[in-house]
Amino acid sequence: MAGGADTAGEDLDPDFLGEIETYLKECMENNELSIDMSDTLIKDHGAKMVAAAASLCDNLQELRLQQCGITDEGAIEIFNEL
Repeated sequence: MAGGADTAGEDLDPDFLGEIETYLKECMENNELSIDMSDTLIKDHGAKMVAAAASLCDNLQELRLQQCGITDEGAIEIFNEL
């Protein structure tokens, strides 16, 4: 997940990133129909994590990402994984 360019997600707290990772792992393990990160300021770094998880959830039908601080860069990462 480390990147070369300065992204909007690099300033996220490591504990917060761990919480995001735990939630996404649970979604993957349970093959959830929906991933809901709404109103969680995950920014682009978190969007990349969501993209990776979404690509592994065969039954995924819905991503909820309202008010997450995702820029075009993060949105493109998600789009490319789906």
